[in-house]
Amino acid sequence: MLTPQELADQIDLHLQKTGESRTAFGWKICRDPNLVFQLRKGRDVGLRLARKITEEIKLPFILLPSLVRAAKKMNQQ
Repeated sequence: MLTPQELADQIDLHLQKTGESRTAFGWKICRDPNLVFQLRKGRDVGLRLARKITEEIKLPFILLPSLVRAAKKMNQQ
């Protein structure tokens, strides 16, 4: 299970490998240049955005079960 901070850490590792900036990554993923900065501050992401991020950085989506649980709770309400 990854927290937003841990997800940002994984993104940063990806960015170190690719040389891409945090701003460019956020813009490419969801047209939000502040995405990585906001993840560092605790921003939660939904399932669709989490999937886009994990696909881009080649991180198994299965590592984000807390997002799945949160989405199921929202659907039940």
